[in-house]
Amino acid sequence: MLINDVARMAGMSKDGIRHYEEMGLISSSARQAGSRVYRD
Repeated sequence: MLINDVARMAGMSKDGIRHYEEMGLISSSARQAGSRVYRD
């Protein structure tokens, strides 16, 4: 799942997702073509 999908499902912006990732509350599992990939 890409960050756009996660943000849409959570009802927040991509910046909000990135903020939580920087805080260590969530993490992406890999990178694909420069994009963060999240497990569902």
